[in-house]
Amino acid sequence: MKYKNKALFNGLVLFTIGGITLFIERITNYGFSSVIGKLYCGDNYLQVSSQPGDGMCGFNMDMVVGMASFLLIVTGLLLILIGVVKMILKRRKK
Repeated sequence: MKYKNKALFNGLVLFTIGGITLFIERITNYGFSSVIGKLYCGDNYLQVSSQPGDGMCGFNMDMVVGMASFLLIVTGLLLILIGVVKMILKRRKK
């Protein structure tokens, strides 16, 4: 499938991925972020650190997932805006 307005399509994809991630995170009561934390940290997930100054691995993973999802949504919105402006300019040019 070939799309002429790639910015609009990519923006919709990023916006959808970010929104679905936040929706799943909310429905599972932050279970999605704990799965990601367990995948990232392995056996050290939420274990007390061995050296002073090190944080627990996976602590506040819900914040990381939320920030990443928000970044995807904002990037998607910007790409959607760029795609709409391109579409309007292309129609005016004809």
